[in-house]
Amino acid sequence: MTHYKQAEIEIISVNRTASTRIEIKYRPMLETLHYSPGATANSQDGRLKLQFVRCGIKDKCAVEHPGKNIGEQIWQISLPDSAQPIDVLFADGEKNIYP
Repeated sequence: MTHYKQAEIEIISVNRTASTRIEIKYRPMLETLHYSPGATANSQDGRLKLQFVRCGIKDKCAVEHPGKNIGEQIWQISLPDSAQPIDVLFADGEKNIYP
């Protein structure tokens, strides 16, 4: 199990739903030997740190927030809204995505 680099994940949208959840739509790099099962997360310094998991196609990788393929190579994860800013930790850096 590894994590994606910034250039390998496109964050399409981050929205708060009416049910007080945060939905993140993303497009991982298209690969033949890997897939994205979802993301792991932990809180650090009052911020939620999210990492999209890159998993080998023959492997099962544990994630706290499973991804759902919603079509057109777009995946979606849903997180409880904890009122914390959300940062994505990539293999090569970090980026704030919410708010």
